[in-house]
Amino acid sequence: MPTCRTCNQTYDESQFIGGIGPRHLVCARCGVEAGLVDANEAPQYFSDEVAKARISLFSKRYRLPMFTGAGWILFLTLGRGIELWSS
Repeated sequence: MPTCRTCNQTYDESQFIGGIGPRHLVCARCGVEAGLVDANEAPQYFSDEVAKARISLFSKRYRLPMFTGAGWILFLTLGRGIELWSS
């Protein structure tokens, strides 16, 4: 997987803007921030609002299973020694 020359992050090839010269091996976010390409020319670029909305949706979707799993892990590790909760 290629690495962005600007931010040194590893992305899939679809996340890079195309071109020769200064645009070669630059991810969409760095390309937009550096002014190499407009936001509408980089379809793989997500604005901060879209990224925040995706994180919010992910947290709402998986909140209950995560808390249920964390509760069971706490019970199995810490709660088994309590006389009232264990038989």
